[in-house]
Amino acid sequence: MSKCDALLRRCRVKGSNRHMHLTLNDIEHAINFWRQRHPSTGEELRLCAEANALATPYAQMIMAHQREIDLETLPKPAQRALAVWFEHHTRQAQQQAQQ
Repeated sequence: MSKCDALLRRCRVKGSNRHMHLTLNDIEHAINFWRQRHPSTGEELRLCAEANALATPYAQMIMAHQREIDLETLPKPAQRALAVWFEHHTRQAQQQAQQ
């Protein structure tokens, strides 16, 4: 099972058809996570593939004045980038809770 599939499975609400809805802030945090891991490169300051995959839906949400988006409606590269961010974010929260 891929990280993306695991994320989708974990995020579904038990006993319903609802899926995980991400906010504009969630996507922004994920972009910043990837920018920290892989800083922009070249003269044009090109984003890494993961941040770039998230940048398009982020911009589309802004232009459409959309506050949330369903994870499953995002392109697969964006879903994979979010799955890694979500896993990291969850691990950090668990570590903080143990302290």
